[in-house]
Amino acid sequence: MANVVLPYVNTYQARRKKYAYYRRDGVRLRIAGEIGSPEFLKSYQEIHNRFEQRERPRPGIIPGSLAELIARYRGTPEWTQLKPSTRKDYEKFLQPLEDDFGMALVSDLDRAAVRLVRDRYAIRPGRKGRGRSDSKPASCQQDGIDAFDPDELCHRDRHAFR
Repeated sequence: MANVVLPYVNTYQARRKKYAYYRRDGVRLRIAGEIGSPEFLKSYQEIHNRFEQRERPRPGIIPGSLAELIARYRGTPEWTQLKPSTRKDYEKFLQPLEDDFGMALVSDLDRAAVRLVRDRYAIRPGRKGRGRSDSKPASCQQDGIDAFDPDELCHRDRHAFR
């Protein structure tokens, strides 16, 4: 049987067993199956195809927006290798973030905008043990503002998404 060299594949031997990894663009993913088996080749092909044909964002998403960034993350090998329960937990935060701020351009986000998003999601009713217990974000607390209303942003954050 002839040896076939697959692009982006590195093999290692540890404890009398050989392991193969797909390494590309700074990402290292383990290829399932015994080297040379049909399962190995299928796993390699799936990983290789994901890198070759990055998932395109769905129509209607503004290029450069937070929604595009989230959609691209969901198309990465790192996302697909997460356990389903972990993906479900991540979705609890990604979906509301996309719904509320998806149209914001990433290039327009400044420090105040990131602080606003962080503080807005730190205050989530019914989420014990997560976030702050006060009713206003830290950036508004520093300015001495009494209450936080997302529609009435504190003066440091009011122009964050324009």
